[in-house]
Amino acid sequence: MKRLFLRAIVLSKRRSWLKENTLKAYRRQLEKDLDTILALTPPTKTGERLQKRYLKNRDHLFTFFDDPSLEPTNNSSERALRPSVIFRKVTNGFRSDWGRDFFSVVRSIIGTGSRQGLNPYQSIQKALSPTPLS
Repeated sequence: MKRLFLRAIVLSKRRSWLKENTLKAYRRQLEKDLDTILALTPPTKTGERLQKRYLKNRDHLFTFFDDPSLEPTNNSSERALRPSVIFRKVTNGFRSDWGRDFFSVVRSIIGTGSRQGLNPYQSIQKALSPTPLS
């Protein structure tokens, strides 16, 4: 399964210079290989649970292959969490619940704004504005 996902990721990165028919052929081959893998009988309970999850979410496994705006990995999410993790480790956590909650809300607003091309001040201003800013 890991090889199948890695192949799909590599192919999705090449999509900009591949023809539409070639992309469709690659997608069909990925689906065929997925069918072959999911038809196997897992040897362990963990494998059975994983197979059940893949079967349930089968239609969404290669969404990144069809939509170039989606990343195939969650690296951007992990990068967004990193400043909070570093802050927690350096300060040894928060002394109050409201401080923890406030920090997480502000980090979320700033992170979302930065993905939209806004600086931290603009992000907070937009979040606190009663009407959408243009």
